[in-house]
Amino acid sequence: MSCRLSPLLPSSAMPLRARGFTLIEALVVITISAILLVVGVPMFNGTIASMRASEAANSLVASLEVARVEAIRRGIPVTLCRVPSAASTACDSAASGGYAGDDWGVGWVVWADVPNDPPAVADVANVIDDNDRLQFQTTLASGGAQRAQIINPGGVTAITFRPDGLRNVGGAAINFRIAYPQAAQGAAISCRQVSVDVSGRVSSNRITC
Repeated sequence: MSCRLSPLLPSSAMPLRARGFTLIEALVVITISAILLVVGVPMFNGTIASMRASEAANSLVASLEVARVEAIRRGIPVTLCRVPSAASTACDSAASGGYAGDDWGVGWVVWADVPNDPPAVADVANVIDDNDRLQFQTTLASGGAQRAQIINPGGVTAITFRPDGLRNVGGAAINFRIAYPQAAQGAAISCRQVSVDVSGRVSSNRITC
């Protein structure tokens, strides 16, 4: 009796068993993804809020520095004041466009009564004309969009720097609280404070909301 051996099949010819996800594996992946989403979204929102608050604080600090430097360079008082539009001719504390009267997020202007300038109309003291504007910051956002708030609790609408760089009016530091509210969370979650002391020095710090 003879024995006949079957030829060996190459590995490529051997049948392969299909491999996929089991129901348990799929559920584990979904569960982990859900956990990462729940944890990650608030952290991402917090990062965005911190960035927006920093951007608003940096814009205000930059304008304050411009006002102080220009006062020293020109040898005349230079003012930073709250205005709701580029067409404003005076500092304004009125509520506008959804912004409260103490919220500088509506916009501001750096200006000076430049002597011997050629205005379209005669210069009037404390009236901002086209030639007096040195810098204008438009509103940070419009309508109901989420935006940073720049609040001055003391209701200050203008800060003037003298030619020596000092603040025009002495007293305590003028503070601005910058926050980026998240409507979904119902409260500001990232805050900064910008201060101008009597010497005219400008500083920015992170604070607790």
